Formats: sequence, C-alpha cells, structure tokens
Amino acid sequence: MKNTYLLAIVAVVGVVAALVSMSTMSETHLHSKTSYVPSDIANSLGSVTGVIQGEASWSTTDIKKVKDNVDYTIKGTVVHISEPIIWIDPSPRDPGYIESFGHNVKINVDIEVEKVGKAKVPLEYGSIVTVVITGKLLNDVLYLDGGEEHYELGEQVVVHIAEDPNDIVGDDVLYVVLGEFSKYTIQNGLAYNEQFPNGRNISSVMSEAR
Repeated sequence: MKNTYLLAIVAVVGVVAALVSMSTMSETHLHSKTSYVPSDIANSLGSVTGVIQGEASWSTTDIKKVKDNVDYTIKGTVVHISEPIIWIDPSPRDPGYIESFGHNVKINVDIEVEKVGKAKVPLEYGSIVTVVITGKLLNDVLYLDGGEEHYELGEQVVVHIAEDPNDIVGDDVLYVVLGEFSKYTIQNGLAYNEQFPNGRNISSVMSEAR
C-alpha cells in the first residue's frame, strides 16, 4: 500500500512538472512572437557593406516637449529606400577630409500614407511622403549621424516629421524630429522604438505631437 501511495505521488508530480514545462514553453513561444524586433537599414541597402549608428545628442527625447516643431504625424508603410546619395557640404573642408571621414550622404525614405495624425497641409491616403536621413560613407560603410532612425522596406511606421528650414542637403527636405525617438515601428498592433521596447498604443502615438 505504501508503495502504491509513493507511485501515485510520483505520477502526480510528473504530471504537474509536465504542465509547468508546457506552460513555460507556451509563454516563451508567445514572447518570441511578440518581442520587438528593431529595424536595420542595412537589410535594405545593397551598396554598403555595413552600417554604424552614431550616438544621439538630443536635448530631449520627449516628443511632447518639441511638438510645436512637428509639421506632420503619419502612419504608413515604407515603400522605397534610396541608396546613399552624396551631397556637397557648403562648408570648406581640408583636402584630406573625405579620405579620413568619408562623403556626406543622404538617404531618401518613401512612406506611403495610411493615416494622418497631424498635418501642416492636407495629406491624402496613399500619397508618398519622403523623409531624409543623413550620414557619411567611408569605404562602403555607412556611418549614420547620431540618433538617425533606421527603416526597412515594407515596414509599417509612425513618424513625427518637420520641414528642414536650412535646405543644406536639398530643397523641401522633411526629417523626423527626434530621429530614433520619434519614429515607431508597428508590430503586433503596437508601436515600438528604442525608448519604448514594450510597445505603445498606436492611437496615443498618433496624437502625442498635437
């Protein structure tokens, strides 16, 4: 009889252990499906052998503190990413500058508009908004300027955009106000970025710069 009780206890413990193991595997699998995966522009550029991200130097990472600078907030899909385009810096440079630091480059990112949260002028559904990111290209390695955001083709995003008043890298240039801190990747029905790796409600993100 004693042995029977022991066998029963061992059996129960075994069943419980199996259920706990299955539960843990299920939670791990669920977490792996919903974890934030940051975008990497290197996946969408064929002419570079690597991408190195510069450190951000923003005075704030809170979009609400610079919301008056935001001209557009849009949700959309990245439909085109240009290869790096060389632009000429108007500032005089030493002859060896390019050999040491590389060419100044810009990358145009086309986003097809799906929803508008804020707009200086009306934007139509399906229209294309082009934002620009900048960096340097040295020996086929792209060195993104500090805090610049990454994109990938087909990625769904929310971005807070402003018009560049300086026109240094071109005319009518649009840029993301706080770079990586005001560009969100849409995954699993939530908006993610480096500051919010656990995700945020998309509607809250769309209205935060109003």
